[in-house]
Amino acid sequence: MKRKRIKRGKRTYSEKRNDKVNKKFIFLLVAVAFIAVLVLILQQDGSNNSLDQDITENTQETNSNTVPLTCEEACNGDLTCINNCAVGEVNKILTQDTVNVEECNSIEEINIKEQCVVNVILKDANIKGDPSVCNRIQDSIKSQSCKDNVNYNKAILNGNASLCNQILKQSVKDLCIKSIQ
Repeated sequence: MKRKRIKRGKRTYSEKRNDKVNKKFIFLLVAVAFIAVLVLILQQDGSNNSLDQDITENTQETNSNTVPLTCEEACNGDLTCINNCAVGEVNKILTQDTVNVEECNSIEEINIKEQCVVNVILKDANIKGDPSVCNRIQDSIKSQSCKDNVNYNKAILNGNASLCNQILKQSVKDLCIKSIQ
């Protein structure tokens, strides 16, 4: 078999396809990293306290049926434990292949529930590549941040610096342009 020679400046179909696969991988990696950063921000006090109990082991026996304890029940009123537990619940929701905002309703802590909704919408917007999905976020600042994130990811994935101009936050726009050049 004779090997194909690749001329400078011209790329074969398989190379273009590999580039698309690589761009999709990078996009998903960036999206997951962004969501992980958001979850870390949720841990408001930044304390190094771990859960007092392993939440996954906290079940209540009832007639040989196991009923998972809520974060409040498992943590006996310890606010740090409750917050960490709730963040764990958000992580479980976000790691599913398909997510739905209604799944956040199982979280009792209101601030964590709201952040769960924002993260679910952000994940949905990034998967669809559609910043208008972010309009479902009620807080205008968080909604715009979501849109900037989606536009950033689209620009990086497509290698198109003109998409960076749709980003409103200047520091993110500058980073977007530098990342593509």
